[in-house]
Amino acid sequence: MKQDFKWTLFNVGKRFFTIPLTLSLLIGTTSVKLHAQAYKLNQVIVLNDGNRLNVNNGSYATIGSYNPATKVYQDFDVIRANFGCCVIIDSGFIYAAVDSLLIKYNLNTKARLLTQTVVGIREIAVWGNQILVTRGTTFPLKSYFQVYDKHTLNLLYQDTTVSHASQGIKVLGDSAYIAINDFGSGSMGNLGVIDLKAQKEKHEVNLGPSGLNPYDVEVDPLNKKIYTVNDLTFSNSTVTKYDAPTVTFTNTSLNLTASCTGSTYYIGNVYFQAGNDYNIGEFSTSSLSVWDSLKIKKYVYGLSIDSADGYVYVGQTDYVSYGKVFVYNLFGQAVDSFQVDVGPGNFAFDISSVNAVPETNISIGLSAYPNPAVNEIYVKCTDTYNERATLSLIDVLGRTVYQTFFNTGSPLTIPLNGIPSGVYFIKVETANSSVVKQIVKQ
Repeated sequence: MKQDFKWTLFNVGKRFFTIPLTLSLLIGTTSVKLHAQAYKLNQVIVLNDGNRLNVNNGSYATIGSYNPATKVYQDFDVIRANFGCCVIIDSGFIYAAVDSLLIKYNLNTKARLLTQTVVGIREIAVWGNQILVTRGTTFPLKSYFQVYDKHTLNLLYQDTTVSHASQGIKVLGDSAYIAINDFGSGSMGNLGVIDLKAQKEKHEVNLGPSGLNPYDVEVDPLNKKIYTVNDLTFSNSTVTKYDAPTVTFTNTSLNLTASCTGSTYYIGNVYFQAGNDYNIGEFSTSSLSVWDSLKIKKYVYGLSIDSADGYVYVGQTDYVSYGKVFVYNLFGQAVDSFQVDVGPGNFAFDISSVNAVPETNISIGLSAYPNPAVNEIYVKCTDTYNERATLSLIDVLGRTVYQTFFNTGSPLTIPLNGIPSGVYFIKVETANSSVVKQIVKQ
């Protein structure tokens, strides 16, 4: 039922940003115009684990680049280790965490510049000129959080107060948020808050019995919320929504019969896959519920979303001899695929801003502000003749909560009083085209 709604409401389209992290959708029979500030995906960096059972016989981790324009994937380094933990791009460089190594590459030439041994490295993030590192694959360690110089990869400091092994990490403002899980023991579930200016842990938040074993940390920079995905005791998973100013949190069950094998965050949703499912669930961070799924029918080894196109990258492997990446739009439709090495588990996206170039075959565009909105939202159509149109406001269950007729040449104000808070879709339809835009009612 939910999936039918998705395909009815949307036709295949292109996503773009009008401002960072504000998603606009132009969908239907129209082509797409990029407004004001647009973003281009130049390349995808793929970190492959290799055959983790055969590393002593020459099966090592590899790292490569995929060009979405030419459809060519090519390795640029073989790393004499296995188990790729994380890869990120920052300021013209690639940083990869592989086994017990932190490696720096030039983004353009792909030359390996520096290598640092970091025993137990798990995930990495950037704050200013620093590389932040969580640790936990080796026990015991003196510190489960370390900081390295971004330019030299020299150790700057380490925090010895982090209580147990840590994994996921994200930065919001001048704080780092880390998932503390005792390396998946199933008995630990804390969210560590690191004061990056003071260079020490501020506090740890016990996420309770329904927040055990957090492995993924995500942030919503607009609403300043932090989310963790928690594998509990591997028979279910939950999502924690944490509010930093009030130090309060809410745990919500995903109602699974297995833990998650991968997750990521994108524009108000946590995307995840359970270990016994081959589709990708969508958890709304506004309604705190699983409201839909992408019917990809593939088991996930690695999962990420690029913010230029809003495409979902799914790594698949047989763990021995096969690795392939499948690319989907946010409606679960395949748009691309390419062969890689064994174990494509981590992705990083090289994205740059470009000046928008209008296309000539566009019949309608849509802007809406403020977004998020409280009492009313102002809607204006662009790139269209003065046509008779229907405007519908639709909730995430596919129900029309408001509808009116108007002429596209004139702006329109939608009243939101009495409408519950949450994610909605504004759909404008004319005789020859349609456009949809996601909004948030606070």
